[in-house]
Amino acid sequence: MILFYAIMKKHGIKQSTPHYNEEGILTSRTCATPEWVICKRALLEQVKGFFIVVDLINEVPKAVR
Repeated sequence: MILFYAIMKKHGIKQSTPHYNEEGILTSRTCATPEWVICKRALLEQVKGFFIVVDLINEVPKAVR
């Protein structure tokens, strides 16, 4: 997960977006930006795919060991 956050930071993708009123006071936050959701779902699908492959071949691939 540390690598995921490093990649998000490198590309300027933030999990949430602050919203301010006219006086500059923080009033709310968007909890998950669309870019963040797309990247997180892609990561989770890759992890899920890895475990499906491990389950099918019944061993961890040599490149991961």
